[in-house]
Amino acid sequence: MSKVECSNCHHKSSQEEHFHHISLGAAESLQSFFDGGNVADYRCEQCQMVGVTSKEVRLQVAPTIAVLQFKIFEKEEGCPSKKIPHYGSFQTVMDLTPHSTNKTVHLKYNLYGVVVHLGETLEGSHYICFIKSMGKWHQISDQLVEETDEEVVLEQAAYILFYERDDRE
Repeated sequence: MSKVECSNCHHKSSQEEHFHHISLGAAESLQSFFDGGNVADYRCEQCQMVGVTSKEVRLQVAPTIAVLQFKIFEKEEGCPSKKIPHYGSFQTVMDLTPHSTNKTVHLKYNLYGVVVHLGETLEGSHYICFIKSMGKWHQISDQLVEETDEEVVLEQAAYILFYERDDRE
């Protein structure tokens, strides 16, 4: 559910938005995704004023699996895509409760998968992943599978994160 408020007349409107993953910009946090920031060229349905307005996003239905993707490439006109050198950190536990329309339901998620892009461009690069299975982390690169430590996983420059909802609460 996304909500916007007109900066002129303060009329509030909302609409349902369906998404399968959350895509975060290089300097964007999960909090800033849900807070939404400002939307340019918004036309208020009440006063018809066009301008900048604020937007926020809230979960109405909590997914079983939450997928976060970091935008790690930027494209310049006439140039190949270039990797952004520094991007988001992550934790093993993610709490989406503050971003839900239902604050009485606990929406805690546990990290179980991390995809990492190796290389500076899309061409000639390689992907590896880290999977948590039966309480242990494993690094997978092509056909090679090795057990690894959680600290190694958390040091990675993640491209995609997979979280599973913890329904034990």
